[in-house]
Amino acid sequence: MVDFVRATFSEARICTHCFGVVDGGDEMKKLLAGVRRLLTSEDGNMSIEFVIAVPLFVAMITGAVDVSRLFITQANYYSAARDTARVVARSAMTEDSAEAFAASRVAQVSGTPASTNVTIDSSTVTVSISTPIADLGKFHFLDALDLGTLNATVSHALEPI
Repeated sequence: MVDFVRATFSEARICTHCFGVVDGGDEMKKLLAGVRRLLTSEDGNMSIEFVIAVPLFVAMITGAVDVSRLFITQANYYSAARDTARVVARSAMTEDSAEAFAASRVAQVSGTPASTNVTIDSSTVTVSISTPIADLGKFHFLDALDLGTLNATVSHALEPI
């Protein structure tokens, strides 16, 4: 690049928008020294590294927050399903009232909307709570991964009343 600049500015008089009028001699040496210094300078390297590294770091942090919220929500859904199954097993609740109870427990422990399903057989009660994983992320980092749904299913034996 320096040789190209030397060859370009080797004429006695050159007029450009950036450099103005350059006559041979000292001005040419100053111009070439400035171009050489510009080509070999490493002053902006830290800024470039910062611009590249910060978005990657922020993406890692937001991904970690979303994944941790996913695990916390899964634990909360299991807790709500377990509590619902225990209450239904001990008392004579209908499936509709049990689903309302499960929905209220989910609202208490997670704050995210979820679908609930309660099935009462002759000897067991099964409570299922599910929601799309894409709805759980705070920063929507999980939306791009398309992970499906988060399910929590608990079965409990009915107790004699």
